[in-house]
Amino acid sequence: MKFRYLLIVFVLLLTGKSIAQTTDQFPPKSFATTFQIDQSQLKRVPQPNLFAVRQSDQQNPSNRFAYPVKVDLSFEDGVWYELPAGGRIWQLELQSPEALGLAVFYDEFYLPPGATLHMYTPDRREVIGAYTSRVNPKNGKFLTGFTKGDKATLEYFEPESQSGQGRLHIFRVDYAYQKDNFDAALRSVSQDELGFGASDGCSDNINCTQGQDFQTEKKGICRILIVVDEGTGFCTGNLINNTREDNTPYLLSAFHCQDGFTPLHDFWRFDFNYESGDCSDPTVEPAFQSILGCVQRAGRQANDLLLLELNQEIPSNFDAYFLGWDRSMTSPSDVTMVHHPKGDIKKISTTDQTIRVFNGLINWSNEVSTPAQHHFEVRWTDGGFEVGSSGAALLDQNKRIVGQLHGGNNVCDDSQAWAGRLALAWEGGGTADTRLRDWLDPDGKGVLQLNGRPNTNTAGVTVAGMVLTDGGDPIPNVQILLLGAKGLAMAVFTDAMGAYAFTNVPVDDVYQISPNKTGAANNGLSVLDLIQVRKHILNIDQLASPYQILAADVNASNSVSTLDLILMQKVILNIDVAFENIATWTFLPADAVFVDNADPFQGLSSGNFGFQLAPDHMTEVTFDLIGIKTGDVNNSADLE
Repeated sequence: MKFRYLLIVFVLLLTGKSIAQTTDQFPPKSFATTFQIDQSQLKRVPQPNLFAVRQSDQQNPSNRFAYPVKVDLSFEDGVWYELPAGGRIWQLELQSPEALGLAVFYDEFYLPPGATLHMYTPDRREVIGAYTSRVNPKNGKFLTGFTKGDKATLEYFEPESQSGQGRLHIFRVDYAYQKDNFDAALRSVSQDELGFGASDGCSDNINCTQGQDFQTEKKGICRILIVVDEGTGFCTGNLINNTREDNTPYLLSAFHCQDGFTPLHDFWRFDFNYESGDCSDPTVEPAFQSILGCVQRAGRQANDLLLLELNQEIPSNFDAYFLGWDRSMTSPSDVTMVHHPKGDIKKISTTDQTIRVFNGLINWSNEVSTPAQHHFEVRWTDGGFEVGSSGAALLDQNKRIVGQLHGGNNVCDDSQAWAGRLALAWEGGGTADTRLRDWLDPDGKGVLQLNGRPNTNTAGVTVAGMVLTDGGDPIPNVQILLLGAKGLAMAVFTDAMGAYAFTNVPVDDVYQISPNKTGAANNGLSVLDLIQVRKHILNIDQLASPYQILAADVNASNSVSTLDLILMQKVILNIDVAFENIATWTFLPADAVFVDNADPFQGLSSGNFGFQLAPDHMTEVTFDLIGIKTGDVNNSADLE
């Protein structure tokens, strides 16, 4: 007999929010304009050979719903639109016939300060974004989607000051398809849907009565968006403590989530705190906090063991928990499972049956066999499991991990399941990359049990950014002062590339950034500046950039007049060595939006910038600045 195993599911997500990384909730620029995308620029993504795909599904059973299509798309594709108020929009409309949904994968991704990226459906009912420079990955790997239907529009806005600085290269579009084509018209959409609201309702929400005793442990359990070369899917993961108790972000899951496929770990996403606020099922999808990317530390098919290390530490505002474990050979008297069935919000399953070591060979539906005694057998009598539950920890009577879900036969409130035993995965295949020992007990302390612990990462976050001219040139030697309302004061200078960074900045405080750069007032000033300003005043030739207009206002009157010309001339002739009412350099946030480019003084203030440091979904907050050399309207100043 072959037992059903929870193979990685290649999914169709019917809500855009389920895939989004950290975004700012404001609409695309084009929504406020009247132009329409040029249909001749529509990019058709080849439809996969669905007959061959379905044949493959029959030969190698899986619940695959999305198939990757290789593409080569960049800013050279699509169409650019210049905006009257400055800046420009790039749009690329993708279409793949009969697709149930589309997702977009990038192997080069950089959004400059002030730029935004959205993805949305033609009816604009599903909008993902805005993505900003805050989400720029260090390795350039990123993803957007899924959106429902066979069309999706990507829209990128680039401010005039950052023209040509953005980078996007799309190497893959995932095509969500109908599992089979038999009686397709009679099939319920919900049968194909995964993600929010898709589970069968068999298991209770984690915040129901059944989960009251697991309110601490639930914080260590997350949904994993699995990305492999062959598609995308869901599993469940568990933060796990190590004997150094040093917050190393190890995460335990199931090897079969990637077995037989080519994992792309840079794209794996880990969604924490994805749950209902109470026992009821919410009508609106709850928010979650995410980390993107990981590396594999250990994996072994026989134990269904997969140990990952996330690419970044768990931010303190995740309020996460590192689960304890028990590697002794004693069978637990009771187990509980917290999981994400079908990639839905967090659920809980319990049992009143005896847990036993399964003494037989298990033949799984993917033609894999696992040895005797490598698995626990569990019957869930309250709740169950589904695709996406794979990897969920078995928590024993002491709330320690003793194994992780492999698969079984799911019947609501009477599910027969098997889970890989942590005790045998401890030594695994005898090497560091096939066992847990080297990672969870790196100093060889030999303990059999380890309790869980809260995330004590109090190092805070990094506040970093770039200081550039409006032409994109880096400005070195700018002093950046960071002041916190609770008394923190830190200062750094920008480097040769205009970059600065504050590390270990505590969260839950209000901060102020104060940039300052000294230097000679006549740096960059010449007769050419006087000529350009005079032409602007006489309406002969207007200054082209709002930053040039700001630079010309050397008396800080929020206007450009002949008095500015007089003061500039005095500095050029060394009659005055400084401008009386304004600093040599002024600064603005790089994403500042001008109400009117011809009158950039409206609603803007330069100098000190305050913000609340409560970063969502990240450990780094980006705050980029544009520097303006007073009087230098032709950008000739020495930036050193």
